[in-house]
Amino acid sequence: MVPVAHGAWLAARCPAAEWWEREGEGHVSVLSAAEAALEWLAARI
Repeated sequence: MVPVAHGAWLAARCPAAEWWEREGEGHVSVLSAAEAALEWLAARI
């Protein structure tokens, strides 16, 4: 686990990155937002 600020820092330095910060979510927030994550991935294939 890393502080959220570290993820934001890294995303800001990766041109293709998209930063998703969801209020109240934790390290594995993709589990509660699986549908949105899969839609995001499918749009990029």
